[in-house]
Amino acid sequence: MRILFPAVIAIVGLLLSGMARADDAADLRETRFARWMHAGLLDPEAPIEQRRAIVGELEAIAKDDTQPGILYLLGSLYRQDPAHSNSPVEQDLNRARELLSRAALRGKIPAMAKLSTIELQSGNRFEANVWAQLYYHYAKDLATVDPRWTDGFAASILRHAQDGFPKEDIEALSSTVGSMITQYDAQIRLGLKKLVESESGSRFRDARPGTRVLMNPETSKGRNLEAGISEYVLEFAADGSVKQAWAIDAWPNSRLARILHKIALGYRVEPGVAQEASGMLAVLHVILDDRRYKIHDEAAKD
Repeated sequence: MRILFPAVIAIVGLLLSGMARADDAADLRETRFARWMHAGLLDPEAPIEQRRAIVGELEAIAKDDTQPGILYLLGSLYRQDPAHSNSPVEQDLNRARELLSRAALRGKIPAMAKLSTIELQSGNRFEANVWAQLYYHYAKDLATVDPRWTDGFAASILRHAQDGFPKEDIEALSSTVGSMITQYDAQIRLGLKKLVESESGSRFRDARPGTRVLMNPETSKGRNLEAGISEYVLEFAADGSVKQAWAIDAWPNSRLARILHKIALGYRVEPGVAQEASGMLAVLHVILDDRRYKIHDEAAKD
């Protein structure tokens, strides 16, 4: 197995994309996000009343769609079982579906993959395929930031959704996906454009771009881990190392957050921006590729 590190990490990247410190509103969002993290939103040791008060703030913001990143974060919390995650709320898959779908249709592409996982695990194979097809369709654009977004993980999402899918439903699936793209393409691409711009303009970059780390068999304890993604919020120290790593979510298996935690703690920013990065927060996605799946572009063979 191999662990893939994204080459570019934006400040509060895939959650709160487009943050420019020259903008007062963006500064406010960044400060607010830091306050939530330091107050224990993702810390199981923090008082639960304090953590749920933060969820109340998130819920107030999520009443409209002006901040898709908040929809994505809150939907991710409701998606998980708190017994196996850092979520401070009880699992509510219907609420997770609502929030993540609103985020997905405004350019939060990873939300599509999460929705496919939710529907597949709930036995809703048609819906799982709709979101899997949409995820791969738009992940091609997200690959302009990091091409590994369309590698093994995207392939595994598609293959798992397609496995055993009734042939007689393929036409209806294609029609549904096509209709959603027609209806929502403009707003999805607008959100995706903001994401790509924030990623490409990131001030902090991985000091080890392109690094591939072999999974330690002792870490996985001999278990056959499938391709997946684990998300963390990182806080940097003055030397560019990670001072703290809070797990947001991991899917399709929640245990990835624990297994890959040491990988997140080993992240480094370039020495030249270490002082600037001190105390700042960033979102890191650690992508696990089990090498069992790969997407082949049929058009390229013609």
